[in-house]
Amino acid sequence: MHILLINVCDLTIGFYLLTIATKDAVAGDRYVESDSIWRSGFNCKIVAFVSLWSVIVETLFMMTVSITRYMVVKDPFGKPMGKRSNILILGILPILLGSLIVVTLTLRQEV
Repeated sequence: MHILLINVCDLTIGFYLLTIATKDAVAGDRYVESDSIWRSGFNCKIVAFVSLWSVIVETLFMMTVSITRYMVVKDPFGKPMGKRSNILILGILPILLGSLIVVTLTLRQEV
């Protein structure tokens, strides 16, 4: 499950890089002329939101993986985490927390 969630975040970073590369290929040498249009457009805001969300959520995924590994190392013979709590801690919590952080940042200032 850890790898799947991290790969989803990497896929969204790939979406961001593909969008920027496409925009660069289309604009070519005329990037300076279309810079203000791109930055004020809806597409730029969506791409910025997706990239920021991806980085924050992937960081939170890595943090939760580290915490769960620490718990196993600290108490190797203790009761293992159940499947439901594992899904909650590793999957849902980082996505919700990351989304909250990104929405708060984008509402406070332009990304």
